[in-house]
Amino acid sequence: MLSNFNVRKLNKTHLIYTGSVDSIVDVDDNLKVHGITAMKGSNGRYSTLIDIKLKACDVATIFFKDVVLSAAHYCNISFVCPRERVQCHFKDLIFNLKLNNMPGIPYGDYWVEFTALRTLPYALEERIACIRMYGAVKKQSSLP
Repeated sequence: MLSNFNVRKLNKTHLIYTGSVDSIVDVDDNLKVHGITAMKGSNGRYSTLIDIKLKACDVATIFFKDVVLSAAHYCNISFVCPRERVQCHFKDLIFNLKLNNMPGIPYGDYWVEFTALRTLPYALEERIACIRMYGAVKKQSSLP
């Protein structure tokens, strides 16, 4: 879960993050992340492009490894999965927005949503946290 956070752009590949991160629960096989990416169509409605649900450790190692390693280094903790609950406060952390194994997506307006789910007995899932972000993918020549 992110709280009191501010993300600003340093350049085309790096962002600066200030705020707090709290996993709320232990990061193990019972914690999953449901990620949805949707693109805005010409009619103004969003249509889903990516809809995945994976274990939190798999999401961290497959898609966000560089970001997670940078955050772990800043917090002076080792990047191991599974692990106990993680809490860390950042002030002006510079990180590379390199996303590994991410499919190419077309230019346009998007919303991206991540939901943290904890698996309970009888295959029930409890929503722990949810964040939705809006943004755009544009040609680099049109970026400031």
